[in-house]
Amino acid sequence: MLGGDDVPTDLVAHYGYVNRLVPDAEIEDFTDAFARRIASFDKVAITEIKKLVDVATVPEDGEFMGGLQAYFSTAGRPEHRPFVQRLLENVMQQADGIETDLGAAIGRLRQS
Repeated sequence: MLGGDDVPTDLVAHYGYVNRLVPDAEIEDFTDAFARRIASFDKVAITEIKKLVDVATVPEDGEFMGGLQAYFSTAGRPEHRPFVQRLLENVMQQADGIETDLGAAIGRLRQS
C-alpha cells in the first residue's frame, strides 16, 4: 500500500489474486459465455452464493469511512494542494497512462 504500485497481470496471476487471465481479443466471447452459463443456474443457488461472496469480500459500510478519512486527512491538507496541482500538471489524467505507474511517478516528483 505504501509503494502505491499497480501489480501487472502476470504477477497478479502468480500471486493467486485471479484465477485466469483472458486476452483482450477473447474477452467479449469469454464474458458472454460465462454470463450465459451463470444465467442457466438455479436462481436461488445464485442468490445464496452471492450472499456468501459478499460476506467474504465486501467490507461493512463502517470500514469504508476509516479509509476515506485517512485519505482525506493526508490528501486534503492545505499544504498538500501544491503537490496535487503538480501531479495534475505532470502526470495525472494524462493520455500516456502514467497512472498505471502512479507510485513511481509520485516518488520521482517528490524527489525532484
